[in-house]
Amino acid sequence: MTILKEKLQQLIFTAVLLGFIPTINYAQFKVPVTVPDTSGFYRIWLQPDVNELIDIENINLRLFDINFQETRFYVESDDEQYFSKTFVDYPIISTELMEDSFTNIILHNPANSRIDNLSLQIRNAGVGKKYRLSGSFNHKVWYIIQDGILSASTSKDELFELKLIDFPLSNYTFLRFRIDDKGSLPIAIERAGYYQTNTKSGNYSTIKLKERQIETNEETNQTNITLVFDTLQEVTKIKLDISKPLYFSRKLSVKKPERNKKGKLIWKTIYTGTISSEESPVISLPRDKYLELKIVVENNDNPALTFEEIKCSQINRYAIAYLEAGKKYYFDIRPREKAPVYDLKKFATLVPRQSPIALTGEIEVLTPKELEAHLPILLKLLQDKRFIWGALIAVFGLLAAMVYRMLKQSEK
Repeated sequence: MTILKEKLQQLIFTAVLLGFIPTINYAQFKVPVTVPDTSGFYRIWLQPDVNELIDIENINLRLFDINFQETRFYVESDDEQYFSKTFVDYPIISTELMEDSFTNIILHNPANSRIDNLSLQIRNAGVGKKYRLSGSFNHKVWYIIQDGILSASTSKDELFELKLIDFPLSNYTFLRFRIDDKGSLPIAIERAGYYQTNTKSGNYSTIKLKERQIETNEETNQTNITLVFDTLQEVTKIKLDISKPLYFSRKLSVKKPERNKKGKLIWKTIYTGTISSEESPVISLPRDKYLELKIVVENNDNPALTFEEIKCSQINRYAIAYLEAGKKYYFDIRPREKAPVYDLKKFATLVPRQSPIALTGEIEVLTPKELEAHLPILLKLLQDKRFIWGALIAVFGLLAAMVYRMLKQSEK
């Protein structure tokens, strides 16, 4: 009986294994992550060789630690341009308090910057105040800028509030803020300044070209540029370095190859625009992956452009995750796997944008032998009597159906 049971288990195991092999989504690629020095959130840079293995929309990868514990993450791209605000202090060169009269605060604008707003950090006080803002170039003669009212500062979360005051554009060297204290004590103003908006371009990674061909057709007055990549690559922009002629303005289009309904190869236009010597010639492409691209430049009756360099690049993508110090992590990239669904993305605004960057290591290509990692699950199933009896019933049911069909055919 024991021998029969073992034989049955072997038979069932073979059948189950053969049935499971096509459907198991084992990791096809394994990518290590640099070991973090400190615990915290990191921006794991998905470099071009890693990004080419990941679907654009379906992020088919998972992050594990050395103990095979899944680690939550979300993916974000650098914006092509993003804006940040920095608080710039104005030096307070004097503060004058006149009891039951006024408070005078004089600020210095040494660069004579053009400004139209001012922020005051005021300690909480449940009272409003009238004010007068004036300006001077020599600290002697003052000119009115604006009269207004400061509302009460009653923050429930902080000991102070930042009050934004808008006023007509000016560039005085000195600003005098006079607050009416008639009938009340003064309020505590700790800082004064303005918010400066900073614009920063996103980070890009260069994509290597396998082949580049430039041909000019004298009959059509067109220059055709063919760009070929080693593998499917997400190309965000193409930068053209043109040395001649000195001045130019040309229409161009970018095309990609695809098959139509009849299976014929056609070139589909994905971008049209104009390049000019008045600005840096850069082409921004729709978000997609490309193996080959063709740029067609319309020369009309002008001499052909001389291209010194053509650089293709992609906007950087990052996996944002909390990593523990000294722990090893790695990505599993699963071609047929659906993107994981984590709740961490909902808290993205709480994660510092300037989190340190972690890099990925050399990609390891995994073979079907990695399927052995799933064998303990199958072996566990084969120890379960319910699974064995269920499998036997299924096998005998299949055999009975086959015998029944053979008998029906023999009767005919």
